[in-house]
Amino acid sequence: MSDRLTPEREAEIPDPGDPITAGRQLSLLELMDDRAASVVSPVLAAVLDEAERLRARVTELEDQRDRYRAQLVALRNDALNMRGALAPNGQERKVPFPLGETLAPAVEWLIAQVAELAAVRAERDLAQRKVASLKAEQDRDDAEYAEVIAERDRALKTIAAMEGEHYAAVHHDYRHGRDLPYSQTALKEDS
Repeated sequence: MSDRLTPEREAEIPDPGDPITAGRQLSLLELMDDRAASVVSPVLAAVLDEAERLRARVTELEDQRDRYRAQLVALRNDALNMRGALAPNGQERKVPFPLGETLAPAVEWLIAQVAELAAVRAERDLAQRKVASLKAEQDRDDAEYAEVIAERDRALKTIAAMEGEHYAAVHHDYRHGRDLPYSQTALKEDS
């Protein structure tokens, strides 16, 4: 008997490029006798099922690898963009130290700067509220003062209106008796 298969038998054997498909299409059980086929059949089915499961797992892992690779490329691009924003080429750095391999120190410094600016803003807002409160209090005091002055002026006008001509006749701006006009005339007569 020759070691070569007949052309009819070779045509029955599938292409070995896909061993799982080849194993499923090649019915080894048909090549065996009944006694060997009954023992090999469950084992062969289990091996083929396991090979199919492993092929699916390999495909899943390849897809996961491709997703991770895309995420890594996106993260590297983001890191390069951040590095470019923090230390633009030909311009002054935005952080006070050179950037290393990682951007964590720069991000921590920026977070500290934001916190410091937020504290300064809170102090400024508090000071503005205090100034507004003091201004409102000053406005109230000014309004009360204006009201008191207006009331005084009304009272003076009322007094002047009540006294009329009599007030004008007896009112003078002299401070001392010697300043009165009649006292100087009296002094001349006495001498």
